[in-house]
Amino acid sequence: MRLFGDDTDITDGIDSNVWKAIDKSININNAETFRVLKVLSAMLQTSVRYQSLNHFRKHIFFFSYFYSVSYKKAKQKPSLTDLHLFCSEQAAIHLKEVIWFDIAFAGRRSKEIEERKIINRFYYSAFEGFSRLLYYIVQNGDIAQFKFAMDEYEQISDVGYGNYFDLKWEIKNLERENADGSKDGILKRKKKNTKL
Repeated sequence: MRLFGDDTDITDGIDSNVWKAIDKSININNAETFRVLKVLSAMLQTSVRYQSLNHFRKHIFFFSYFYSVSYKKAKQKPSLTDLHLFCSEQAAIHLKEVIWFDIAFAGRRSKEIEERKIINRFYYSAFEGFSRLLYYIVQNGDIAQFKFAMDEYEQISDVGYGNYFDLKWEIKNLERENADGSKDGILKRKKKNTKL
């Protein structure tokens, strides 16, 4: 499964090699082999660190794909059910960790608005990857895995660098307290942060 092709990219072809390894691990029903494939998380982490959104987008959907493939193979061959459960849990956990640790850490380090805009693009792609996983789970009627994935998803909510809802609440309180206009500068900066 080759997702993209670019002769000028030194990482070109890695995605197809990773996919082959994932597919082989599922076919031979070997979770230990599957655990060794941490290279995918490392690639995503490196993409965030070096702000390579194209590489990030190239690999963020692997988690939902290996959930989908393991589900189909487990339906065809029931002996793969335990491996499918492992795959689906790992998909949700890895997506949560990419958002929670990798992107959120980069977001907390970024101070400039332009840096935060870039981080927001990574968030968007990562949440799109999580959304794709949830879509496949719902499409398959996989209730147990939906609950597990939603538990993982809910753990993400308060880890962003801005805590948007807290910021909105703080702005509302400042507006109430700012009858004399003494907090106009603070309000302007906080409102600017909500537009990121």
